[in-house]
Amino acid sequence: MGSVTDLIERRYRSQRKYYYFFRINDEVVIDATMKGNIARLINHSCMPNCFAKIMSLREDEDQIILIAKKDVSAEDELIFDYRFEVDQNDELKVPCLCGAPNCRKFMN
Repeated sequence: MGSVTDLIERRYRSQRKYYYFFRINDEVVIDATMKGNIARLINHSCMPNCFAKIMSLREDEDQIILIAKKDVSAEDELIFDYRFEVDQNDELKVPCLCGAPNCRKFMN
Protein backbone atom coordinates (compact mmCIF):
# COMPACT_ATOMS: atom_id res chain seq x y z
CA MET A 1 0.00 0.00 0.00
CA GLY A 2 1.07 3.56 -0.52
CA SER A 3 2.26 5.86 2.22
CA VAL A 4 -1.10 7.67 2.57
CA THR A 5 -2.90 4.36 2.96
CA ASP A 6 -0.34 3.24 5.56
CA LEU A 7 -0.95 6.42 7.58
CA ILE A 8 -4.72 5.97 7.44
CA GLU A 9 -4.42 2.32 8.44
CA ARG A 10 -2.24 3.21 11.45
CA ARG A 11 -4.77 5.87 12.51
CA TYR A 12 -7.66 3.39 12.30
CA ARG A 13 -5.67 0.80 14.28
CA SER A 14 -4.83 3.35 16.99
CA GLN A 15 -8.57 4.14 17.21
CA ARG A 16 -9.32 0.38 17.34
CA LYS A 17 -11.57 0.88 14.34
CA TYR A 18 -12.35 -1.79 11.78
CA TYR A 19 -11.38 -0.63 8.34
CA TYR A 20 -12.33 -1.69 4.83
CA PHE A 21 -9.69 -1.21 2.12
CA PHE A 22 -9.85 -2.66 -1.38
CA ARG A 23 -6.79 -2.37 -3.59
CA ILE A 24 -7.57 -1.56 -7.21
CA ASN A 25 -3.90 -1.42 -8.27
CA ASP A 26 -0.52 -0.30 -6.90
CA GLU A 27 -1.66 3.32 -6.86
CA VAL A 28 -5.37 3.19 -6.03
CA VAL A 29 -6.92 1.86 -2.81
CA ILE A 30 -10.59 2.33 -1.97
CA ASP A 31 -11.25 3.16 1.67
CA ALA A 32 -14.85 2.19 2.45
CA THR A 33 -14.42 2.52 6.21
CA MET A 34 -16.50 5.64 6.69
CA LYS A 35 -18.60 5.54 3.56
CA GLY A 36 -19.49 2.93 1.02
CA ASN A 37 -22.18 0.51 0.01
CA ILE A 38 -23.33 -2.66 1.75
CA ALA A 39 -20.74 -4.74 -0.16
CA ARG A 40 -18.08 -3.54 2.29
CA LEU A 41 -19.62 -5.91 4.84
CA ILE A 42 -19.31 -9.08 2.74
CA ASN A 43 -17.36 -11.64 4.74
CA HIS A 44 -14.15 -13.47 3.89
CA SER A 45 -13.87 -17.21 3.35
CA CYS A 46 -10.99 -19.44 2.31
CA MET A 47 -13.63 -21.34 0.28
CA PRO A 48 -15.65 -18.49 -1.29
CA ASN A 49 -18.72 -18.65 -3.48
CA CYS A 50 -17.85 -15.34 -5.20
CA PHE A 51 -14.79 -13.51 -6.43
CA ALA A 52 -14.09 -9.82 -6.87
CA LYS A 53 -13.13 -8.46 -10.25
CA ILE A 54 -12.02 -4.98 -11.20
CA MET A 55 -13.72 -3.73 -14.36
CA SER A 56 -12.54 -0.69 -16.29
CA LEU A 57 -15.52 1.45 -17.23
CA ARG A 58 -13.64 4.34 -18.78
CA GLU A 59 -10.00 5.26 -19.14
CA ASP A 60 -9.84 6.65 -15.59
CA GLU A 61 -12.69 4.84 -13.87
CA ASP A 62 -12.65 1.34 -12.41
CA GLN A 63 -15.42 -0.50 -10.59
CA ILE A 64 -15.35 -3.57 -8.36
CA ILE A 65 -17.89 -6.26 -9.14
CA LEU A 66 -18.59 -9.57 -7.42
CA ILE A 67 -19.12 -12.63 -9.59
CA ALA A 68 -20.63 -15.84 -8.28
CA LYS A 69 -18.43 -18.90 -8.78
CA LYS A 70 -21.50 -21.14 -8.72
CA ASP A 71 -25.24 -20.79 -8.36
CA VAL A 72 -26.06 -18.92 -5.15
CA SER A 73 -29.52 -19.24 -3.64
CA ALA A 74 -31.33 -16.38 -1.93
CA GLU A 75 -30.50 -17.78 1.54
CA ASP A 76 -26.75 -18.16 0.89
CA GLU A 77 -24.31 -15.66 2.31
CA LEU A 78 -22.08 -14.06 -0.32
CA ILE A 79 -18.44 -14.61 0.64
CA PHE A 80 -15.13 -14.00 -1.12
CA ASP A 81 -11.44 -14.43 -0.39
CA TYR A 82 -10.04 -11.07 0.69
CA ARG A 83 -6.61 -12.18 -0.56
CA PHE A 84 -4.70 -10.02 1.91
CA GLU A 85 -0.96 -9.74 1.46
CA VAL A 86 0.86 -12.29 3.62
CA ASP A 87 2.28 -10.67 6.75
CA GLN A 88 5.26 -12.38 8.36
CA ASN A 89 4.85 -10.47 11.63
CA ASP A 90 2.80 -12.75 13.91
CA GLU A 91 1.52 -9.77 15.92
CA LEU A 92 -0.17 -8.37 12.79
CA LYS A 93 -1.73 -11.66 11.70
CA VAL A 94 -5.51 -11.48 11.34
CA PRO A 95 -7.12 -14.76 12.45
CA CYS A 96 -9.46 -16.38 9.96
CA LEU A 97 -12.59 -17.84 11.49
CA CYS A 98 -14.33 -18.89 8.28
CA GLY A 99 -14.50 -22.56 9.27
CA ALA A 100 -13.85 -23.83 5.74
CA PRO A 101 -12.13 -27.24 5.49
CA ASN A 102 -9.22 -25.57 3.66
CA CYS A 103 -8.99 -22.59 6.06
CA ARG A 104 -5.54 -20.95 6.07
CA LYS A 105 -6.05 -19.93 9.76
CA PHE A 106 -5.05 -16.32 8.94
CA MET A 107 -6.38 -13.84 6.41
CA ASN A 108 -2.91 -12.37 5.89
